Amino acid sequence: MPKGLNRYLFIFIFLIPMRILANPYPISIVNGLLVSKATIEGKEVLIIFDTGAPGLVLNSRFYKPDNKTKIECEGINGSFQCSMHEVRNWNWMGIAHKKTNALLSDLTFLENELNSDVYALIGLSAVDNYYVSIDFDQRSISLTDKMKVDKQSMIRFQYADHLPVISCKVNGKKKYLGIDTGSEINYLFTPHKVDADHVSTNGSFVSVVGTENRTDMKFRLTMELALNNSDVYSSPFIIDLQDKGSNLNDSLDGLLGQPFLSHFNITIHPSKQIIILTPRNQTENFSAILTAQL
Repeated sequence: MPKGLNRYLFIFIFLIPMRILANPYPISIVNGLLVSKATIEGKEVLIIFDTGAPGLVLNSRFYKPDNKTKIECEGINGSFQCSMHEVRNWNWMGIAHKKTNALLSDLTFLENELNSDVYALIGLSAVDNYYVSIDFDQRSISLTDKMKVDKQSMIRFQYADHLPVISCKVNGKKKYLGIDTGSEINYLFTPHKVDADHVSTNGSFVSVVGTENRTDMKFRLTMELALNNSDVYSSPFIIDLQDKGSNLNDSLDGLLGQPFLSHFNITIHPSKQIIILTPRNQTENFSAILTAQL
């Protein structure tokens, strides 16, 4: 699920960490989405951990806006409007937060994927000062404030607004791709830089629903992806030959979502801006990464 990427600089999340949980926190992986539980204003609810989310994003079905102010946001299929809601208190993974200004958005498309109520998305700013480890094999997330890290395995990233971005090569060409655990697809924003005839001839049509809850037809094409080492991976990308990227962040060429990320156990430190992608013990086909309901 790609997100609007360039309109959230004015959203500030005030975090008050109370304690650290070193023990693994159980999650479910449903259709590639990282689903867990949080307590928001005294109610235990289902949420999705999404590195592409700008802080805390609430489902507008369950929360009312604080005022009539509308915020214009961008998704892969066009623009959409959001509003704001101040959350008095919430808790996720043992970390308590107070007076958080959260974005309100329609998360219906995610609820349809999970066949369940989804109350919120939680982004990296909620765990900014910790090493966050996502273990797909053990279906867990764990936090720690200290970790011995092999510098050879680290990948440095930069931020495009709230989204962590790494440099890599796609079919031999340098690209800057955002790490988005909430995206069920890999996506290229710059189709004018690819061979349109090759894409249309070798790709297949696919229907894609974006953050703005609109569906559009795009192309799916398997491409070669290389990180900052010698390893090269084949992974499917979604490409829109009609999209010139005019509404998207200029420092991004696309997104890396679950079709690629699910082949690794991931450790990321938001404030240190490092990420470690460790090949899983038993790599699964993306279509098979489905678990039972929470």
